[in-house]
Amino acid sequence: MFSGILQTFQTFSLNELDSTNLLMKNRFEAKYYFHLSQLDSILEACQNRYNILKIDDRLIFDYQNFYFDTKDFQLYYHHHNGKAERYKIRKRVYLNSQLSFIEVKQKTKKGNTNKYRQEAVSLENAAFFLQSQISLDYKKLIPTLENNYKRITLLHKKNEEKVTIDINLNFATGKNNIAFYHIAIAEVKSEIYSGTDFSKIMKSLAIREGGMSKYCMGMIALGIPVRHNLFNQSYNQILKKNTDGTK
Repeated sequence: MFSGILQTFQTFSLNELDSTNLLMKNRFEAKYYFHLSQLDSILEACQNRYNILKIDDRLIFDYQNFYFDTKDFQLYYHHHNGKAERYKIRKRVYLNSQLSFIEVKQKTKKGNTNKYRQEAVSLENAAFFLQSQISLDYKKLIPTLENNYKRITLLHKKNEEKVTIDINLNFATGKNNIAFYHIAIAEVKSEIYSGTDFSKIMKSLAIREGGMSKYCMGMIALGIPVRHNLFNQSYNQILKKNTDGTK
């Protein structure tokens, strides 16, 4: 299994990650969904080009996201309808350290992504931060989705390129929950739009780039009453990969 391969990577620290400009602003992102059985091959191909994040002997970390939206799911529909400039609002909890941040992830008209965040446990605790980042009144936001997963983080040895790989995905709202234990989501964050080493690796393994966010995926999976016809093709492909690894 992939846990043995992870042990063979050279490592980097959280301080090294924070010193890069990939954590927050002006980054381009590409996302890939694939069956968990393909992870070994991907990691083997990454081994000589990337280092792995290690904190206190951990190489895999537990994450918890709480997404916020309006009652009429305005932020979801901005994504569904392809609005060029849009954002997501979430609380992210790093469960292994119990650090909690309120985050605004903004997609710009240029196609790049900016992420802004403040350490806080609630929207109210980050009121001034939110008012400075979004035009929407944060008091109109309600919790819509919880998302738990485990993450592996890779950093390129030479290039400005970070890769995150999420596994053991679980989505919940109220008493309902659904898990995707046979699928992984990889995302490469880079200063360039295309031509990253990771995208070349994925192409060599015949894994195509896909564009659905975890927030939208979870909303559809849990049957939350939103229109999702423009996501149907991508979501059906995710279901196939999760069940039988179909490309």
